[in-house]
Amino acid sequence: MSVLFPNFYQNSHFDVSKDFLIDIRDLIEGRDFDKLSLLAEDIRKNYKNYMDKEVEEVEIIKKELIQ
Repeated sequence: MSVLFPNFYQNSHFDVSKDFLIDIRDLIEGRDFDKLSLLAEDIRKNYKNYMDKEVEEVEIIKKELIQ
């Protein structure tokens, strides 16, 4: 899951996107986008709690989850 962090660095206007290894398949397949948004917001607010799930490189595979 990629999460955008607005103004991530102090005294900077740069937004940073960070990737986390979290299985969100059930949320996407269930079209529960409210919970997905809440999860992204929780990651932004509690970044330290999710640091262990952060990944540097993401391998993109083409798999359609929503039809």
